[in-house]
Amino acid sequence: MILANLQIPYYVYEIFKVSPRTRGIKGKPKALASGYYNMKQYILTFIVGLSALSFLQGQNLPDYRWENRVLMVLAGQENNPILNRQLAEWGTAWEELEERRLKVLVVTPWEVLEWTPDGYVGEPESSNWYNLYRRTHAPVEILLFGLDGGLKGQQQNFLINQDLFILIDQMPMRIREMTSEASPND
Repeated sequence: MILANLQIPYYVYEIFKVSPRTRGIKGKPKALASGYYNMKQYILTFIVGLSALSFLQGQNLPDYRWENRVLMVLAGQENNPILNRQLAEWGTAWEELEERRLKVLVVTPWEVLEWTPDGYVGEPESSNWYNLYRRTHAPVEILLFGLDGGLKGQQQNFLINQDLFILIDQMPMRIREMTSEASPND
């Protein structure tokens, strides 16, 4: 049985158990059972969908996890004026971005590019990140991922450096980094 293989709690399995004799829920007339059977399919699809979504969320950005924070810029096109303005803003404070261990990824529907003030680094990689992380229909979305890979902030359109630094400097891991940098090593 499919439900038994998905490690669903036994009580959920019992509620939606189908009797082979009536093809319905035990003790319920067949007319009522067909509605329950459809509900069973919806609930099963919902549970499987949620588990797949949580698996996908935890399995992205593995190369950066525990090494760098990631600023992911989702843009429909590489030559978007808002994107270019945003990259120019970050270029003016590149040392501060590096101090906070930030990598900037520009994500379009076709590719993922790592950006530095000197231009794009490495070869473009094809990815489905654009569709996976896009939450609105804004021309540019900015997502901030922490060292643990979790989503820490989201902004539509333009993000000022000061707002970004305030957000990052309030994170517990960043506070630890700043205190360890300030204390002398013996």
